[in-house]
Amino acid sequence: MRSFEVAIAAFFVGAAFLIAAFSIGILNFETCWNGTAGELATYQLVACNEPHILAKQVGFGLALNWSVGLCLLFPFFIYCVCETVNGGLWAVDEMVRRQMIVSDSWHTPTDAFMRKLVRRRTFTLILVVVAVTVLATFFVALQYYRVVGRFYGEGAFPTFRFDDPQNEADWSIAAPICAHTGEKSAQCTMVLQYRALNSWFSAAAYAYLVYLGAISAISFMCAFGLYVRFIFAADVRNAKLRVIPDLRSTDPRRGFEVLEDFFTYAIIGCFVLFAMGYLVTLQNVYLRQPDRDLAAFFLPLIPAKLDWKPEVLIETIRSGVEFVLVNGKTVAVTFLGLFFIALVIAAAAAALGSAARKGARVVARELAAQPPNPAFADYLHRINVTPSQAQGAIEDIRYWPMEWPTLVTTVAWLLLGIVAMLFVNFGAVIVAAGLTYVIVQASRGSQRSKQTA
Repeated sequence: MRSFEVAIAAFFVGAAFLIAAFSIGILNFETCWNGTAGELATYQLVACNEPHILAKQVGFGLALNWSVGLCLLFPFFIYCVCETVNGGLWAVDEMVRRQMIVSDSWHTPTDAFMRKLVRRRTFTLILVVVAVTVLATFFVALQYYRVVGRFYGEGAFPTFRFDDPQNEADWSIAAPICAHTGEKSAQCTMVLQYRALNSWFSAAAYAYLVYLGAISAISFMCAFGLYVRFIFAADVRNAKLRVIPDLRSTDPRRGFEVLEDFFTYAIIGCFVLFAMGYLVTLQNVYLRQPDRDLAAFFLPLIPAKLDWKPEVLIETIRSGVEFVLVNGKTVAVTFLGLFFIALVIAAAAAALGSAARKGARVVARELAAQPPNPAFADYLHRINVTPSQAQGAIEDIRYWPMEWPTLVTTVAWLLLGIVAMLFVNFGAVIVAAGLTYVIVQASRGSQRSKQTA
């Protein structure tokens, strides 16, 4: 896959959508409501020419979960998916070349044989993607009907709840607010003239980001699991093959470093999913705050005076926990992204570490065998390694899946993800810093020349 070209194409799809949205006036919008400050249940949307306590900017361009997701994060996620696939296919070829995949008789299978196994697993993945697509078609269509379709369709406006994230999701497009409040402002008049067009643009946004995003993310996780199973479990074992360390490698990972790109881009892709989910949470928090616009919302990121009094810290944590409980539906999206990160790293550590240990035990058993196994001795001769060199290679093998992320970095990520949930504005800085970090890691890439199947 040409990862960069695919990502650029995805970027231009998102950028074209935003440019088109500008042309019909749904990018930015100001709405008003009144109510008792601090009591969300009392807020009611009103026309902006009536008395109100809050005028607020909402709209497609001001909703980071849509604008940033469409143009930046989703294309970058697609890039990570492509690089994960490329890295996985390249790793299989490299393992065969390094004679890390061997039979019981210590012979390496041919490239053609391994590609045949890969094609079998690819067929399984196609079936999984089809199943995911069918489910996504049903659930996203239902979501679109609940959140957007009824707003633009005929009939009475559905019952409105201020604290319902399902309703808030469409505020990023904003036009339905005009339909609900019956505002006579020039902007609402213009927006309502394009009711049908707005509906089509909403559908396009859902199709590109929500629908394709759901299919891509779930299929990506399924593909990751199938690949790990292919290399370290059923497929290779059923073919009477096993994976052993590269006894000639000078890297302490003894050949398993060939999987570094596969796991690195998988982890980076999961972090991007977390960031996309976090922006949904951030958008819904912004809608509940009294700040008129995003600039005011992000202004209190760094307080003028830090107060470390125990009662202040306890109250801050309490309000953060209350936010998580009240916004459970929204926060669940972010936690799902965090779960993906933990799952991939745990799978990497478990699968790669287990495979390295099993391979090392197989070599150690052959080295200790008396009399020596002629097939194993012939294998060592073919790769030009002495028994003492093989013993040294398996004694200091390193079992963590890759150089990055380290175990400390992994734990820090998971903790910072939880902190980001409790301190939302400050969490935006944490997530932005994390994104910068993973982009730097991705840009370094691999210096090796890859040739995929």
